[in-house]
Amino acid sequence: MIAFLAGMAKAAGYATHAGSFGGIIFLFLAGPAEDPCSLRWRRRIVAALPWLAAGYAAALMAAGLTEASLIAGITLPEILVQPDRLGDFALGTRVGLVATLRLAAALLMLLAAIAVAYFKKGSAAALAVTLLLAAIAPILGAFASHAAGDDQASYLMPAYIVHMLAMASWAGGLPAWTALALTAASAPAGSGTFRYAARAARRFSFLATVCIGAVIATGVTLAMNFTTTQGDFLGTAYGLLLCLKVVLLIAVLAVAYKVRQQFLPIMGSGSASRGLYSAAARLVAVESALAGGILVLAGMLSQTTPAAHDAPYWWLPVRISWAATWSAGNGQILAETGFGAAVAALAAALYFRRRLRGFLGAGVAAVFLAGAGAGIWSLCVPAFPDTYARSTVPYLTVSIAEGMDRFQRYCTTCHGNGGLGDGSTASSLKVRPANLTEPHTALHTAGDMFWWLTRGILQSGMPAFSAELTGQDRWDVVNFLRAFSEGFQARILTPDIAGGKPWLGAPNFYFEGEGGEPLELKNFRDRVNVLLVFSPPAAEGGVERIRELARTREALRASRVEVLVVSEDSSLPDDKRLIRIRSNAREIGRAYELLSRTIANRGDGNSLGMPRRQMEFLIDRFGYIRARWIPEDEPEGWQSLERVRQQAERLNREPRIKPPPDDHVH
Repeated sequence: MIAFLAGMAKAAGYATHAGSFGGIIFLFLAGPAEDPCSLRWRRRIVAALPWLAAGYAAALMAAGLTEASLIAGITLPEILVQPDRLGDFALGTRVGLVATLRLAAALLMLLAAIAVAYFKKGSAAALAVTLLLAAIAPILGAFASHAAGDDQASYLMPAYIVHMLAMASWAGGLPAWTALALTAASAPAGSGTFRYAARAARRFSFLATVCIGAVIATGVTLAMNFTTTQGDFLGTAYGLLLCLKVVLLIAVLAVAYKVRQQFLPIMGSGSASRGLYSAAARLVAVESALAGGILVLAGMLSQTTPAAHDAPYWWLPVRISWAATWSAGNGQILAETGFGAAVAALAAALYFRRRLRGFLGAGVAAVFLAGAGAGIWSLCVPAFPDTYARSTVPYLTVSIAEGMDRFQRYCTTCHGNGGLGDGSTASSLKVRPANLTEPHTALHTAGDMFWWLTRGILQSGMPAFSAELTGQDRWDVVNFLRAFSEGFQARILTPDIAGGKPWLGAPNFYFEGEGGEPLELKNFRDRVNVLLVFSPPAAEGGVERIRELARTREALRASRVEVLVVSEDSSLPDDKRLIRIRSNAREIGRAYELLSRTIANRGDGNSLGMPRRQMEFLIDRFGYIRARWIPEDEPEGWQSLERVRQQAERLNREPRIKPPPDDHVH
């Protein structure tokens, strides 16, 4: 309940702030008024500014109190009678400090609005000061938004600020425009109000178009960061609210288009009647109501856990997957043909819109519906409530190794010792077990696999394992299956990077630093590339490789390469110039062996792993494996570490192409 009140308080804050901010901007667009009706309208807008500013300050205070109540874990009445708890929130938390500063800015804005209305009589200079103060609060608000807590805050926070100010400029100007249109509708014939309103409408229409474009662009930027899958959009509260916000925005665009096409040309020609302004006012009032709904949803979104951090529940029996058409016979052709027909029908409808009547119009509509339906149907694959579930177990080498052990114990009798679907009991099952080395395994989500491990697959005879495996055990198996499947895709890796094409995330692992401090592979992200070396035993060339790595360490570091040597072989020399990983070397090696298959050697099909004497992986500074050397299959490779240095220099010139790989399988 308190969270709902907090959301409504924020929505009220967005609305009153928009009314102040957008109203002032509309006054500037309209310009000085001369005729009595326009002057009367201008005075009413200026007189409303203190009330809107007071409402904004009150809404911020209410939002702050509800936030304090939520953080302290007590009721609103209790927080009001405990000033010490309120003080701890206001000055001891980031959210509270931002709320305090925003309230201070809002109170200054209130004083400026009072001065504008009662002392300066709407002077341009006083309005400009009020507008500047009104812009401060949403800028401060960015520091307590979802964007501020994200890894990509450096660009998300500016996007948030532009989003809020653009929204306020457009939505806040709509009530002022409605009031001006109503004023023109009641003005006497020949009044200068008609010209005044037409000029203001034309200017505001241009600004609104720019602002809505900015709202859409920044909204997409923010949404893409907080929602990544269909499950995020349709399986979480955040995603559903976002979808509803998009629906309202589409309705706004439709209304705005009608106003722009139907009313503005007549207003601009000077032939507009009072009835036309009255009709325009009604339509803009509808747009204002829709904008108000968007602001309410924005307030609710601010109090809702972002979809990327929530647990999606997929309530539909299917999901859309373009990748699934790869292995579905003519599925991709059907999808392309269906969507092509739908696009052609839509283009025809737009081009011939004045001539589409009767059977011809019905025929075009039928082609559109049939094409779109066929395209969507061909992309549908079965889905389950857990299809978009997020793994509770990070994508760690220890999890992959544990998952491999459990797979060997419970799954190889059906799926085979090498995952080929040729286990000892495979022939007795209704449906032959899946060959997990084939590309189709990448078409299923992690949630699909978790669901099958939990519930089984009735039609194939696969049993449920919820009794034998805990939830963590099942996620370990899913992590293993991801690494196992990616290992067959990773056969294309070579000692040379493919420029601009990161795709294979490096499994994370923990280890001890030189001083015994806990470290992890992720610690090197955004700083340096990593050469991950699984050294051969001392008797098989390991000593020479260690010495060569130590000898060239400074040159590698100059190219932003840190060397990690993974080996538990105590006979290898300890060189302080290299970071050595011993304690969990076996577990790390088992996980990375899954990613060591090559074009020349995909494995013997009788074991899940790929026992290797030596492996070396070059991981870029964003966490992706970009090159690999397997000496058994590629004798030349990185014998000379100068080649590694050259590859690192190429990586150093690349920008961030994709966000860092997720810690959890999807």
